[in-house]
Amino acid sequence: MAWAQSVSPARWLTARLAVPAALSVAGVGLLSLLQRWGWTQVREKPSAFGLKWFDEDIFPGIEPVAVGYALFAVAVGALCALLIRRMLLSMAATTVVSPWSWPAPPSAAGCCGRPTASSAAATPATTPG
Repeated sequence: MAWAQSVSPARWLTARLAVPAALSVAGVGLLSLLQRWGWTQVREKPSAFGLKWFDEDIFPGIEPVAVGYALFAVAVGALCALLIRRMLLSMAATTVVSPWSWPAPPSAAGCCGRPTASSAAATPATTPG
């Protein structure tokens, strides 16, 4: 029905994706600011709990990364809706597919996919026999 209206398909699709994308970016932006405030409180402590910005629990909350994840989830949701054509099933598929398609944080993968020295040192060596 929407394709038969006076609005062009490109404009209709843009409007349908712009609203969820804007809401996602706004919500994740607010959560990222809260995470940054919490991170500055932790970082100012003398011990700082040994946390680094690239730890797997910290890295996804960094502003550009979190916004990228949110926009990626909107794109995956649009693709699932396009392929499945049922709202509830596409929402479930997006919930299942999105976290599995996110890249690993840098602490796990290291630069260019190579393990870091700290991750290699943390892996116990296996001895034959």
